[in-house]
Amino acid sequence: MAAWAAVASASALPQAGADTARVAETRWPTGAMLRSALVPGWGQVYADQPLRAIAAFGAVAGTAGSVVYYNQLVVKSGSQEERDFYMNYRSQMAWWCAAAYFLNLLDAYVDAHLWHFDTGPGLSANTPIQTARFARVGLAWRF
Repeated sequence: MAAWAAVASASALPQAGADTARVAETRWPTGAMLRSALVPGWGQVYADQPLRAIAAFGAVAGTAGSVVYYNQLVVKSGSQEERDFYMNYRSQMAWWCAAAYFLNLLDAYVDAHLWHFDTGPGLSANTPIQTARFARVGLAWRF
């Protein structure tokens, strides 16, 4: 019996050690936000969210590229109407770029705060329901 307890406790140690190591290690939210301020998506990589990092970088880079593209069209436009048309789109893309950049910073900050949050399967409620323990409640209307 003592040998079985030693084997059971030895097999549980690596998993418990990994969980406590992740809880003991933390991510600095301000550091994640500053990283994302320098390079969009870097804060998400710091917070172990690589897919979000790709999305953040793509959103900021895509909208910034659109701003540059529409600015070139403004410069090359011949008439004032065409220039106003492209300036309108350039301004819209600049606002979208600023929004994507701000959301990138916010997402990096929140991801770093929730880095140590446990999302393992132990949080689910997969216990079987025992119907014998429940009381039955009824409601009847008589006219």
